[in-house]
Order: sequence, then structure tokens, then C-alpha cells
Amino acid sequence: MSDREYELKLQGGKVATWPGGNGEDAARRYVDCFRDAVVVAWRTPRFGVHIYNPNDRIIE
Repeated sequence: MSDREYELKLQGGKVATWPGGNGEDAARRYVDCFRDAVVVAWRTPRFGVHIYNPNDRIIE
């Protein structure tokens, strides 16, 4: 799968743009570079915003 840019919503309300194969991959890559970051949601090119529910894991 080719990389796309995803908007990642970070804990604290900031937004970052990061490439990835999907939203979770982009979040993982971002957290790999910025270890203290917590991604709480991402905006995909096709499906809007994915917000974690209580059954999802927060990627830290």
C-alpha cells in the first residue's frame, strides 16, 4: 500500500500531518519519532475521522 498523508489529532488538541499506509500506521510512525506523543484520532482521506472508543488501544 502506498503512503498517504494523514492528519493526526494529538492529546492536547494539536494536529500533525504524517505519512502512512493507513491511519494507524501513520500514528505509529509519528509516535516512533516523537515518543512522548499520544495520538487520539486521525483523519483519513476517504472516511472522515476515526476516534478511539474504550475498546481501542491508544498508541503511545
